[in-house]
Amino acid sequence: MQAWLETTGVAGQQLRFPLSRPEMRIGSIGTSDVWIPLPGIGRTHCRIESAPGGWRVQPVRGALVSVNDVDHGAAVPVAPGDRLRIGPVEFAVRTAVIDITVSPADAAKPVTPA
Repeated sequence: MQAWLETTGVAGQQLRFPLSRPEMRIGSIGTSDVWIPLPGIGRTHCRIESAPGGWRVQPVRGALVSVNDVDHGAAVPVAPGDRLRIGPVEFAVRTAVIDITVSPADAAKPVTPA
């Protein structure tokens, strides 16, 4: 399953941040996986981590995150469709299942290396 955070940029464009590693950092420092260079955002504001059955957001050093309009100062699970707010920036948690359907006829064919 693919997962990503989605938000709207200042110019109105859709921005996607793939959750491509087991742990990703969100913060105001330029080396963050999701960089939010705004006042009130910690250098490493939170981490988003893979967890059994999905993802969880872990605020760092007293930071707050909001999931579906509820503030949290400790780890909280997030699911597809949830709204994650970090400071003034709101993300939607999105997922997609990659459907690899093989017809019975193709399944019977031998696989040969390229």
